[in-house]
Amino acid sequence: QDPHGKQDAHAKGGHGKDGGHDSGKGEHGAGKHKTPKVEYVEGPSIKEQPKADDGHGGGHRGGHGGDQGDGHDGKQNGHGDKVLKTPTKPGEKTPEEERQDRMRRDFERRKEWLHTKGASYSGPGDLFEMPRLQAPLSVAEVNSTVHRAQQMMEEIKQERAALAKMRRDLEIRYQDIADRQKSVSKLMNEVEAKRLLVERTIEDFNKRVLELRVDEEAGLKEVARTIGTLSPQAAKQLILNYWRTPDGQDKAVKILAVMEKERVDQIIAQMDTEQMRQVLEKRMTIARTGQRK
Repeated sequence: QDPHGKQDAHAKGGHGKDGGHDSGKGEHGAGKHKTPKVEYVEGPSIKEQPKADDGHGGGHRGGHGGDQGDGHDGKQNGHGDKVLKTPTKPGEKTPEEERQDRMRRDFERRKEWLHTKGASYSGPGDLFEMPRLQAPLSVAEVNSTVHRAQQMMEEIKQERAALAKMRRDLEIRYQDIADRQKSVSKLMNEVEAKRLLVERTIEDFNKRVLELRVDEEAGLKEVARTIGTLSPQAAKQLILNYWRTPDGQDKAVKILAVMEKERVDQIIAQMDTEQMRQVLEKRMTIARTGQRK
């Protein structure tokens, strides 16, 4: 016969005939012993076992939890270490199997307690209860932060769009400024060309113009008064004598410029057509310079 009574009813998957602890009975040794009803409080650790005075229920050290200890926990050696007994008979359980049975019975008791409380033993947090951790931020604070972040993102998008528009406007302005600079450079080149043309014109004019200074006008008037006393024919011959050289031509034109107009007309009337043309063209180049007294 099995020394533990039908090979320990708990090892065969039952806690009595109905598989549970509804009446607090457990089959051990063909029903000779009754397991006392154990009251559990809410939230105990599944590792804690209730104590029993008669070796049933919690069992002795290394026993079957709610059943009588059957001596499978072995003896202690001289060092205080527990020496587990290996099975020597057919059907005898190993220490590992006994440990698993104890754990299974602990879970069954916990399930029964949850049934009596009306709770679902399959829900999260039913078998193991842990204290609730306080969140650093509330839901309202998180939503407010997310809302502010969304507003900031929207503002950033608007600012980026405004900056992009400003960049395009600046690029258009820069292009317009560059075009105007090219136009101004072209105009400056044209102005410079015209300035050079004016300078050359002035230079040519200076070459053609005969300068009559105020400081020499007094001496020329004395010569013109003397020539004016001569007859028109004699005065013409004297002017033509000056006309033979370039310097003489300049002096003759200056004398005619300071002479009275009537006397000049009389002298020129004595000349032939070619002489008259040369004298008149030369007179047109006379330019008085200096300040008159």
